[in-house]
Amino acid sequence: MPESPAPDAVQHPPGRLSTGPLPTRFVRCPPGRPDLRPPHAVDPDYAFTLPSALATPELVREAVESVLGIHDISGRPADSLPDIAYELVWHACRFTPEGDSVHLTLRRHAGAFHLSVHDTHEHHRHPQLRSRCNARRERSFHSCAKLVADHHGTCGTSPAVAPARGRLTWLSLPTEPEPEPEVRPGVR
Repeated sequence: MPESPAPDAVQHPPGRLSTGPLPTRFVRCPPGRPDLRPPHAVDPDYAFTLPSALATPELVREAVESVLGIHDISGRPADSLPDIAYELVWHACRFTPEGDSVHLTLRRHAGAFHLSVHDTHEHHRHPQLRSRCNARRERSFHSCAKLVADHHGTCGTSPAVAPARGRLTWLSLPTEPEPEPEVRPGVR
């Protein structure tokens, strides 16, 4: 005599795969041992997803100060990094509607600090709107670009890479000072 299915078995129409009865107990893999070593200052790498809000730039300033403190990083340009991150996120929040998020990354790699932020403001198709928006973006980014230039850094903007939408604004600040030009007597 054929056995009847268990009372909690899932019945499926012919041709569909059956997952069988639902498990009554889940088995978890034990988590790995936590890494309790203190972070090192060599290459910090952080990413933050934050709401587009008035308080967000100040929150970022405090977060960057904490990251620099944890990694025991100081000096030029690290001492200006919280203010630069503040300006960068302020700029992104201006172009991201309330309720959306901005995404900030902070890294130190290859002798430079690298910061980038995504906003969600889409590229305008109409040439006149695009021109006005680009001018507004340039004015908004002016104070951040000045801080970057003061530290011999570079900055720019580009369309966000899919699946992200909006714009990516980035900057790089060298951690070592620019070498002074060599002055040779009699050579101009």
